[in-house]
Amino acid sequence: MPSRSRSSTLVRAVLAAVWLASCRGDVPGAQRPGCDNGKPARQICMDEPIFYKRAVPNSGAFRPVMAESGEYVYCPPQRWLNNLHHAATVLLHHPCAPFRERLVLSVLARSCLTHYVLTSHPKLRRHTPLALVSWGRTLELSTAASLEICDWLESSTSTNRTAGGTAQGWKYNLLLTRSAEEPLQQRGGEPSEASAGPQETPRQCCEKVISSFLVKEKEPHSNRKRKRRAAPSSCGRQKGNKSRLCRRE
Repeated sequence: MPSRSRSSTLVRAVLAAVWLASCRGDVPGAQRPGCDNGKPARQICMDEPIFYKRAVPNSGAFRPVMAESGEYVYCPPQRWLNNLHHAATVLLHHPCAPFRERLVLSVLARSCLTHYVLTSHPKLRRHTPLALVSWGRTLELSTAASLEICDWLESSTSTNRTAGGTAQGWKYNLLLTRSAEEPLQQRGGEPSEASAGPQETPRQCCEKVISSFLVKEKEPHSNRKRKRRAAPSSCGRQKGNKSRLCRRE
């Protein structure tokens, strides 16, 4: 029941965000000729709607204020296309994508990227519920457990380095759930997180994250239970009470 409640809450939040963005003209609607056709990007203010021909746009017009780097319940493409134009990587997942797939994208972004946006995108297809986007390039995937991501990430980030980035004093952060500036913290059951070292390429960092995920998937469930039971613990006696108070380290 709690998981169903969380899922329904997330769905309502996404629908509310889409509705709010539509009031501001930030949701793709009917196609218009001349949009998203590879022409030089241009900024369009909020008084004019922006539409895209592709379900997953990777070029075209965008809002003047880019999104803050991090993870969102929902961030409209009209915002993150500005980030793409400034050398960011955007990681998309369908709202109904499995939690494990979304988790891997999150760990990958936090471990290997400095300028990124991770958000749901309802227009992704069910059989390819994940996508990575850079300016002019899109990779749609059925699963995040693929080293194809690492090849794509390496070529995309090397291309994007020439574009550079532009700092903005104020950034869009509606429905931001985790800023990219937050420190990395590993949670139980997550693939290991580690920031890319100074000599480590995005591909090498990506391979570490994906490999860690694959190892955990192959590990028998009984072995994972055994490891949790064998975890060290510290126990102390309560004054005037023979019962032990124990906690996991």
